[in-house]
Amino acid sequence: MRLLVFLVLIILVAASPLEDEINGFRAHEVRVCKCCKRAFGTLFILVTSKATKPLIDAAIRAECRATTVPKPLCVAALRRVVKYIQSHVHESDAAKVCKKLHIC
Repeated sequence: MRLLVFLVLIILVAASPLEDEINGFRAHEVRVCKCCKRAFGTLFILVTSKATKPLIDAAIRAECRATTVPKPLCVAALRRVVKYIQSHVHESDAAKVCKKLHIC
């Protein structure tokens, strides 16, 4: 499972334009800190690909270690981002965004 998280993070680092595309898509609706906007791409991919809760939690912890935001605030904010994605992004939207970002 750690290997999968590691691979997802490597893919996101390699795809640097990803953040700009995602910011244009929905991140402006997610009114959270800058670290959440950076993590949005990772969480978006995990949630829309039906990743398990432990995998999503591992990604949240990894993102929170990489920021200067206090950990409890970061974890709470990123969990709100996950809930936002789950409630607002439908499978058809996810497919369109994945194709636009050349993920699928």
